[in-house]
Amino acid sequence: MVELTVTSPVLTSLEVAAYLRLCEPDATPDQAESAIRSVHRLVRQGDLRPIQPGKEYVFWRDEVDAYIRRATEAFKPKRRASDQQTDGDAAS
Repeated sequence: MVELTVTSPVLTSLEVAAYLRLCEPDATPDQAESAIRSVHRLVRQGDLRPIQPGKEYVFWRDEVDAYIRRATEAFKPKRRASDQQTDGDAAS
């Protein structure tokens, strides 16, 4: 069972996986292992920086929150000029 300690500023790979909702709280060991591999992939890609590189990664919660913000920004739709014109017309 994956439980997240909300008050902890430091997270293990499994806790990061749960925080990112890569696995459910009642995940099987195989599902949890798959979610941990996804977290480690984010580290290899340079998207997440661990505190302690090595066999067992540990992460600052703030670093995970920053990753979420960066990932969210990457998927925000860009406003088109025609949308901005429409907004200006509505204000008149």
